[in-house]
Amino acid sequence: MPGLWRGLLGKIAESNGAVAGMLLANTRDGLLGTHSSGYDELVVGYRRAGWATDTTRFNWLTNDKYAGFRTDTDFASIDELRRIPVYSEFLIPHGVDAGAATLIHGAHHEHLLLSIEGFPNHRSARDALPKLDALRPHFARAAMLSSQLRMQQVKAAVTALEMIGVAAAMIGQLGTVRVLNDLFERDLAQIGLVKDRRIQLFNTATDRRLRTAFAGAPLGLGDSIPLAQNGEVFVLHVLPVLGSAKDVFADCAAVVLISTVRKAPLPELQLLRSLYDLTPMEAKVAQRLGRSVRPAEIASELAISVETARTHIKAVHSKVGISRSVELTHIFTALAKPAAD
Repeated sequence: MPGLWRGLLGKIAESNGAVAGMLLANTRDGLLGTHSSGYDELVVGYRRAGWATDTTRFNWLTNDKYAGFRTDTDFASIDELRRIPVYSEFLIPHGVDAGAATLIHGAHHEHLLLSIEGFPNHRSARDALPKLDALRPHFARAAMLSSQLRMQQVKAAVTALEMIGVAAAMIGQLGTVRVLNDLFERDLAQIGLVKDRRIQLFNTATDRRLRTAFAGAPLGLGDSIPLAQNGEVFVLHVLPVLGSAKDVFADCAAVVLISTVRKAPLPELQLLRSLYDLTPMEAKVAQRLGRSVRPAEIASELAISVETARTHIKAVHSKVGISRSVELTHIFTALAKPAAD
């Protein structure tokens, strides 16, 4: 189960006296992966400092082709490690220079790197090798199955979004398209294209902003980008993949949604109730908020007091996860059933 890797990596590290465990893949977008909980801040710092593109350790193991775990001192002496930039500038200052790692095969990546980081010293890392080597075949099988299962989950998620009328795509760190649905492909054709597996918008300035949004997604930053094209207004929502959903197998940094700002039919009441657990009255209020109807007018239409209407509005905001009613207009544009053509 892909979602259990973070906990597993933490237990393996702890049982061997190390700080954390990591599972990385060397992809077109650089090193991507998942890591044990409690290691998030250090990983973010590593990426922000620009070390995510450093493949020193990965290259050592790739060239070595050893079917087992290796330590840092298998490839360089302690003095030599101190002269390697990634060690001297980051790993050593943060106390994670002593590790043990191995390469395993994944179903969708040529190699996956499993690394146990932050041993008290290099001798401790070497002492852990027999135990780690005994577990290595199990890691390999689990990684292979997880990669297959996770990609099926990603495809299912994108397909499910299409079923409720949402044009969606899963995107890698640098904008590489992993999976997209038919609605996304249809809408993208009006404003851009996929070239070399990357989204490219016809409008140069907007394309630059999209590149910036993709760069921020791995750091948990999102953006909503408006774009006028051929008399229509589109909005591209770049939503970062966070928490347990972000792992090496999905290889996804963001979900990109395309919505069209037009007068579209409102979502059905039952759909709203199912998606957001709204009561019948809350769903009716939500529909009217999506049409930009004011609280007083909502109260009049539904024969309730303005105070009651405001109470329902507050409940809708909370359940949908918005702070302003105007945001419902964008959500309903995406949820509205697309016209048959």
